[in-house]
Amino acid sequence: MGQMIDGFKMQFTMPLLDEDSGYDFDDGRLKKSVRIPTEIRYVTNRDSFTIGDLMTVFNISRQTAVRDLHDIESQGITVMPQAGYRDRYTVKNRKNSLTVQLHQDEIAAIFVSFLASSNDNLPYLKSRQSLVEKLLSNVPEKQRHALLSLQQVLTISNESHADTGWFAVSDKAPVMLAPLIDEISYGMGFATIMYRKKFATNDEQHHIYVRRIFQQSSLWYVDTWDLTRQAKRTFRVDRIQSVAAYDLSPVPELMTPPSALETTFD
Repeated sequence: MGQMIDGFKMQFTMPLLDEDSGYDFDDGRLKKSVRIPTEIRYVTNRDSFTIGDLMTVFNISRQTAVRDLHDIESQGITVMPQAGYRDRYTVKNRKNSLTVQLHQDEIAAIFVSFLASSNDNLPYLKSRQSLVEKLLSNVPEKQRHALLSLQQVLTISNESHADTGWFAVSDKAPVMLAPLIDEISYGMGFATIMYRKKFATNDEQHHIYVRRIFQQSSLWYVDTWDLTRQAKRTFRVDRIQSVAAYDLSPVPELMTPPSALETTFD
C-alpha cells in the first residue's frame, strides 16, 4: 500500500523487526541490518555527503563507513564523487525512485507525536487532524484499529517545559512504556506484567486490563483493572519489569471495575 507524494512513494508496512535489527544496546549504534537502509535514506535525502558525515551521524569508524558505502552501491544506488570537492559524494538520480517503508513501531511513533502536539500556537499543527486521518487511511486495518484503541487509553501531558529549546527536551519515557502500548493495542487492552514494588526484591505477576495510560508529575502510570486481585490498580510504568501477552481464553467476565471500588496505587 503506497501513496505518491511529489515523486516519492510512501509505503506503510507492518513487518516485525527481526532479532538482528534495532540498536546495539552495548554501544548505542544501529545494527547493520537497520543502519544500511537508514544510510541509504540519509545519502539520498542530501545533495552531497562525506565519509566523515556517515562516521559522525551513525557513530561508526572510517573503515565501516567505507564498507557501508560499498554495500549501498551494491544495492543499485549510484554514488559519485562530487565535482570540485575532495572526499565529497553525491547520489545520481537520487529522487527518481525512493521508497520509504515505515514499520509498525515507527507509524505508532508518528501517531503518538500527533496526539502530543496539542499546542495550536505552533506552526502547521492546525493540519494535525488531516495528517492523522491520512495516516490512518494508509495503514492496514489491524493497525488502524490498534491506533484508534491507543488513542482511547493514552493521555499525554502537555505541560510546558520552561527554558528549553525546540530539540532540548529529551525522551524520558520508561523502557516498558512502548512494549506496554504495543501489547494492549494488539491484545484488546489485556496484558500480563511483572511488577516490582518500591524496596521489593522480587517481582509480582499481574494480569491486567488497561483503562488508561497517563503522565503525572513527569511519571507515567497505567490505570488498570487487576484481574489477578479483582480490583482497581494503578501501576507506575517505570517499575514494570516485563510485558507479555495475556491469554484471552476464557475472557474474564468482570471487565469494568465497580465505580465504588477505590483505586490502589503501587
